[in-house]
Amino acid sequence: MPRPLVPAGPLRELKDLLHELYLAAGEPSLDSIKAAIDQDEHEDLSGAPSRDTIRRVLGDRTVPPSQANTVAVAMVLARMARWDAADAAGRARQLWMRARTVPTPGTPLEQVDDPFALEVHRPVQVDDDAQIPSQGRLPVYVPREHDAALAQVVGRAVGGISAMAVLVGGSSTGKPRACWEALRPLRQAGGWRLWHFYDPTRPEAALETMEQVGPFTVVWLNETQFYLHTHDGTGPKVAAGLRSLLADPARAPVLVLGTLWPEHWDTLTRAPAAGSDDPHAAARAVLSGSDIEVPAAFTGQALHDLRQAAGDDPRLRRAAEHAEDGHITQYLAGVPELLRRYRLATPAARALIHAAMDARRLGHRRALPLDLLAAAAPAYLTDTEWDLLDDDWLEQALAYTAAPCHGARGPLTRIRPRTPGTKQRTATVYLLTDFLDQYGRQERSEHLPPLGFWNALTAYADPGDLYTLGKAAYDRGLYRAAAQMLKNATAQGDGEAASLLVRILHQLHPDDPRPARYSVARVAVDDPWATRHLLDSLNKLGSSEQAVDLSDQVATAAPLNDPLEAASLFRVLRESGAHEPARVLADRTAVHVSLEHPGRTSLLMATMHKGGAAEQATILADRAAVHAPLDHIPGVLALLRDLHDIGADQQATTLRTRLFAAPVSLKTLRDATELLRILHDAGLDEQVMTVLAQIPNDFALRDDASGLAAMLAMMRRVGADERAEALADHCAAHVALDKAAMLFEALHGLREAGADEQVAALLARDPAAHLPVDPLWPMTAVLEIMAEIGAEQQAAALAARAAAQALLDDGGGVAHLLDSLREIGAEEQAAVLLARDPGVRLRLDDGFGIATLLNSLHRAGADEQIAVLLSRDPANHVLISGNTGPTMLLRNLHEIGAQEQFAVLAERMPAAGLFHEFLEACDHQARYTFGRDPGGRPAERWGWDDLD
Repeated sequence: MPRPLVPAGPLRELKDLLHELYLAAGEPSLDSIKAAIDQDEHEDLSGAPSRDTIRRVLGDRTVPPSQANTVAVAMVLARMARWDAADAAGRARQLWMRARTVPTPGTPLEQVDDPFALEVHRPVQVDDDAQIPSQGRLPVYVPREHDAALAQVVGRAVGGISAMAVLVGGSSTGKPRACWEALRPLRQAGGWRLWHFYDPTRPEAALETMEQVGPFTVVWLNETQFYLHTHDGTGPKVAAGLRSLLADPARAPVLVLGTLWPEHWDTLTRAPAAGSDDPHAAARAVLSGSDIEVPAAFTGQALHDLRQAAGDDPRLRRAAEHAEDGHITQYLAGVPELLRRYRLATPAARALIHAAMDARRLGHRRALPLDLLAAAAPAYLTDTEWDLLDDDWLEQALAYTAAPCHGARGPLTRIRPRTPGTKQRTATVYLLTDFLDQYGRQERSEHLPPLGFWNALTAYADPGDLYTLGKAAYDRGLYRAAAQMLKNATAQGDGEAASLLVRILHQLHPDDPRPARYSVARVAVDDPWATRHLLDSLNKLGSSEQAVDLSDQVATAAPLNDPLEAASLFRVLRESGAHEPARVLADRTAVHVSLEHPGRTSLLMATMHKGGAAEQATILADRAAVHAPLDHIPGVLALLRDLHDIGADQQATTLRTRLFAAPVSLKTLRDATELLRILHDAGLDEQVMTVLAQIPNDFALRDDASGLAAMLAMMRRVGADERAEALADHCAAHVALDKAAMLFEALHGLREAGADEQVAALLARDPAAHLPVDPLWPMTAVLEIMAEIGAEQQAAALAARAAAQALLDDGGGVAHLLDSLREIGAEEQAAVLLARDPGVRLRLDDGFGIATLLNSLHRAGADEQIAVLLSRDPANHVLISGNTGPTMLLRNLHEIGAQEQFAVLAERMPAAGLFHEFLEACDHQARYTFGRDPGGRPAERWGWDDLD
């Protein structure tokens, strides 16, 4: 009987004890154990378990119901093994008691009956609510396509496999409700629990109890950004904990359900630019592949199904009759009434809502202090509006914003503690409803709040948000307001705020050392990334004295939880010439740094070795070889490679031995290739053959054929020519012709590997006739490689279909296609594409798409199409955000001489947080040396003495 997989804790210790006794007894059959219990002549057996109970005691992953039966099994096995039966009984009795008394996070699903406690929106009330049955607190549910995708994820969990799904959609699109409905199969299966982390704060609760989460648990992460995108450094830790939870077979099955707005998904999953910090690496890793899109509207069959179901529910009937453009869930959540309340608000109430909208979109957390709103709101009123207010204007305005909208939450409502024992808040706080939060981000994205708003933030914003808010002010050119908030944040020990504060003041007054002194004296080194930023800034700005002081603090007190953080700190210390602090840090790191992520450990080890800390790198290598976890194969392979590279051959042998103690689970072709390389270089031919035997011929297609060329080359390098031929043959014969990305990888891989026969075989299947022309980017990549390998006929056929049929709303994709057609000599097809006037169909909100298409049209000499595109006024319609799209568009408008559009776009950029791009494009650095005021005028000279 195999040892059951059980999470760490008393239950695992109990199961380990019983399994050890079972092995020592010679692995007796269940019948033998039952007979031994029945025939036992001692009087100390109080339990009499059946054969099936014995099986559950030994093999189940749960706590046995009866202590007496558990002790009886332990004692009999101990006697069969000639162990001390009394000692075994005592240990089993103690461990059983501990396992029974350890609190299990979560509530049994059969007791989870309040969807509103899980943040499902309360539905609107209608005049005929009396017709709704008592069990109908929620409207009748009408499934859509995303529900089918979610059901597949839930099905994997029911089948025993841990899984994660994150529903991505706008506010009030029904994400929590879909998750609530998805719990039905788990309720039917029985035995599941639900854990909702939120007390005292969401990330704190997650970190405190994550390790206690066991099998058959639903982890409910509504508003997932509050767990993963935090201001205090807890987000990456929560993400790492979730990843470990999902990967731990002893805790499977676990189902993680989350929800995100699209903008939050983009923030957490977007890869950083080369050379930039990657604060969301852990979040991106755990979220990868988990997203399920939730559309904003009911369309097609879903809308038909809704109308069919509406007859039984007056709320659905009302939504079906009155919701605009299929926005059913928004109507049910009270969105139309919310908008009406907002638009008809009194000046004071509207000012409160605008202050709340601006605070949220600029980075304040959900809980908005009343003092902040009350101090900011007057700045949004005209002199006349302010003079006409009653003395109790604030109470009247809050009453207006808090009144429910047909049963749904009002625009701005007070937050109260949810459960007894929740930490009491020190100030009254308010919540802006989700929909108006998202609405404000769109509608007010280019509004620059008045000066009084920024003063209110400085005085009353949550201290944990001051860096984010200060950065938002800086990005809008409000340097003085930014510096004040950053100084206040630095006083709280925020190293990231200190770094930006020092850079701003050094830019204005390079000879003033006071900002650097102030920052180093107050910054806390418990945030390694922020500390690294500050230290880097001090070194670059020539603040050597302060850099030395901070280096000493870093060396002796910086936390060592993450090898990436430690490597970054070590590197910046070495680069700044702080050799002794770097040595001290390396000494601490080698002994104490976490080994949880072998890939990160590998990077740290290589960094220390390269940076002159070879002895410390060897100590770390010793630890990693013995203790690094083996569940993340890419990281283990990176560690193996770097062990060889630094000459730690003995440690590499130890790690390899551990790795091959059990079958290695290879999930990608690249992992398999890297493992083969390491084994071959080490002369381990037997292990090479073992790995080759684990690689099926369809592995390349499971991995989207990525890394095919490298694998084929490696197979030939190790002498497995027949396997290489079989892999190439299978790929050529079976790659899907309707999946552009996979088809491109296959053609590219076969070509790079010199598999000309297989390339010909793949082309003989006529992929050009089967490949969809949309989406444009991967299709165009296939078109280019067809032209490169000489498949002119197929390339011409695909080019003709693409030019005539492709959708033209993606400007970047159209530009890529147009450039490629011209590069491969398909001028006729390029002309067909241009004749379709892509500038007429292009989405005007996509700055990157507009910019790249303008460039492409300019290179093609398509002046008429450029004029058509510019006539649609893209400068006034493009979405302004922190990405590169608007900046690229501004530059391209200037290059093609569209000065009117250039001026319009440039004027929009500062208020939207692109002030520095505006300065560079318009050459205004000298004019705005000290930033600007909220009215847009250049700011007067100011300095350190002007800050409080």
